[in-house]
Amino acid sequence: MKPVGVIANPASGRDIRRLVASAEAAPVSDKVSMLVRMVRALDALGVERVVFMPDPNGIALNVAHQLRGELNTTTIETLALDRPEGNFVDSIRSAECMRAMGCALIVVLGGDGTCRVVSKGCGEVPILPVSSGTNNVFPQFVEGTLLGLAAAALTLEIVDPSFCSEQVPVLELLGRGGEVLDIALVDLAVLDTEEIGSRAVWREETIRELFLTRARPTQIGLSSIGGWLPPPEPGRGLHLILGEEGQPVAAPIAPGLIKQVQVVSHRSLAEGEPWQIGLDRGVVALDGEREVVLVPDRPLSVRYSRSGPRVIRLERTLEEAARAGMMTALRTTAAHCPT
Repeated sequence: MKPVGVIANPASGRDIRRLVASAEAAPVSDKVSMLVRMVRALDALGVERVVFMPDPNGIALNVAHQLRGELNTTTIETLALDRPEGNFVDSIRSAECMRAMGCALIVVLGGDGTCRVVSKGCGEVPILPVSSGTNNVFPQFVEGTLLGLAAAALTLEIVDPSFCSEQVPVLELLGRGGEVLDIALVDLAVLDTEEIGSRAVWREETIRELFLTRARPTQIGLSSIGGWLPPPEPGRGLHLILGEEGQPVAAPIAPGLIKQVQVVSHRSLAEGEPWQIGLDRGVVALDGEREVVLVPDRPLSVRYSRSGPRVIRLERTLEEAARAGMMTALRTTAAHCPT
């Protein structure tokens, strides 16, 4: 039986945007509680292995401690990473290890930034992104028990993963020769500043360009700016140029933080069409975090691509599991799913 991978970012939901906005922090204890409920559901269905990314807060150890003596079939393991760094590199390396192990899926607890770095290492393994960050456009809010039931349905092959997941678009940051330097799942912002600083983007006056894979008024974060404009054509991204003059647009760029920007122009992005970044000095932010410093004479461009990670559709997964009789055939006294 394939294992379930878990990458839980203990630092998600605790950046500077939480301080300047009216947002609650996401304590590690809440993540542990959610994962305890998830593992209980996995155990009830007879899933055998759950493999966690190691982290400085010991999330896996806390989950195992709370479930000590309670589990019938499920074992909790922690990846043995060689010299873990305690930062985003561990998430990428853990995703690569879970892919090599043949995990049925990877559960990701974090925000847009966490999901982005996991996507760089997961390959064809589908991810189930769960919201516990500051910006949560890409991951979804999921109750831990339902999370476990969906993961069990996929691990036990009760549902077809290709039917219950979809490949999502990304924004590719390209070098001069067209090589992919990095990706963004939701938004790529070009900032008129030369400092990486605290990494998180929360000052709207520095934004000069926005590239978006999605733009909906139901979102919070930089992508919400595009959500209050006419939507892009189906199957396309959106490119915005911001400046001192233009159409005023107010949007919630962080929880409880509504700011106004001036949109000079906006256009749909066709798949595969590179668009050169206008600034030659500044910083590129990927999914809300400043990552790349722009250098003169080294132009970068952005390309909208539909070759991103595969993402589990939770509702469809649970509906298909119900059609397959997953819970009606479950023997609760034995807590096993029949084979």
